[in-house]
Amino acid sequence: MKQINLIPPDYKQSRFVRRRAITWIAFGLAVSAMVSSIGLNLHAKIGRMERERAELETKVNAIDDVKADIQAVAVEKRSICEKLQEIYAIQRRRTNTPILHDIAAACNDKIFLEQVGFAGEKQAPDTKLETAAGAAPASVPQPVVTRRITLKGYALTNLDLTHFVSGLSASKLLSQVNLKFWRQEPIRELKLIAFEIECFPSTGS
Repeated sequence: MKQINLIPPDYKQSRFVRRRAITWIAFGLAVSAMVSSIGLNLHAKIGRMERERAELETKVNAIDDVKADIQAVAVEKRSICEKLQEIYAIQRRRTNTPILHDIAAACNDKIFLEQVGFAGEKQAPDTKLETAAGAAPASVPQPVVTRRITLKGYALTNLDLTHFVSGLSASKLLSQVNLKFWRQEPIRELKLIAFEIECFPSTGS
């Protein structure tokens, strides 16, 4: 029995062409979708990076503002410290000048001072903290700054040194005069009395 093909060749050709066209269209659509997806992802990443960059710029600007404020405060603090140093220097001169006058008055031509030093040292307060049970703790007292004057030099004799210490003790601007040490030292052909005296100014001075 002979088989007869009833499908015309033109139809088969057109169907092949349609199938190939549909395949290429589907491929093109798939490629377009993939490119669109990549484009959307890139756009989202670019947007996120721009937002992060804007946030970083905001933080950098805030840090710059804080640095500028700190620098301004530092400049103001330095200016205040310089003014306070000038004020304290004037106050020290006004306070130390009368004391130096009394020291000079206690000296005579037999006392030779080679060093006069003013120093301040902090001492812990003597008061003890005592709080009752259940009571709020008392505030911690601030350390007391004690000024100290050190006098070093030579005297011709022990009697001259005694007169000098008595003259210092008679000053109302000195609350305490301590002879820390004295010893005889040969200076060229003389035997002088080397001494060191520690004085403390009065509270009001």
